[in-house]
Amino acid sequence: MNFSWYAGQTNPGGTYWLSPTPEPGGDASTRFTYRDVTHSADVGASVTIRWDDHADWDGRWCNDTDSEGNTYNDTDHRSSIRAWVKYRYE
Repeated sequence: MNFSWYAGQTNPGGTYWLSPTPEPGGDASTRFTYRDVTHSADVGASVTIRWDDHADWDGRWCNDTDSEGNTYNDTDHRSSIRAWVKYRYE
């Protein structure tokens, strides 16, 4: 299993690209963007998730509540990036 994600203002050729984050207006904060994908592996297979790059130094920051109800306000951290993978076993 091998695939890549890209997010932000450009996509240099990844398997998946997250659309640019919504801007609520009033300040330079942004909201979360989500993308559903499906991949399957054999029982007992090893899966590695690795952060590759951050190249979106636009001075904007995350200020939003995620789909699990957790609130993030990165006002003090300009050009913040928050990435995670939510998975489930079936």
